[in-house]
Amino acid sequence: MRPDLTLGYDTERLSPKWSELQTLQAVPFIVDSATSAVRLLLIDDQVIISEAFRWMIATQTDISLHYTSNPAKAIQDAIAIAPTVIFLDMIMPDIDGLMLLRWFRSHPVTRDIPIVILSSKEEAKLKADAFTEGANDYLYN
Repeated sequence: MRPDLTLGYDTERLSPKWSELQTLQAVPFIVDSATSAVRLLLIDDQVIISEAFRWMIATQTDISLHYTSNPAKAIQDAIAIAPTVIFLDMIMPDIDGLMLLRWFRSHPVTRDIPIVILSSKEEAKLKADAFTEGANDYLYN
């Protein structure tokens, strides 16, 4: 586990309950989006990031969080969910965030959805590439 992807937590020192969270199979969770004014789509291969997002919006009744750890499934999810905003991890296995960003910007259903890139790297070139490909913001931890 790379500590830079765990929101500053050292997973080796966390309780077994949190450490086990890292090995869980990612299962999408969806709050009733019919009653939600804001639909967030989080695409990240780290389950703990989705738990952090869910914790941050737990008291918000008008926000629904949709999560996928599978970048290939993210494209279908974005079309089906029509999210208000997409939070996209830059570094994932198989398909990286820039590849997905390019696809989202080329598809008529997703081209205008704001996309926030999430990354553990604050490299100027990565940021420039993300903005060149159409990212609306770039957050790093």
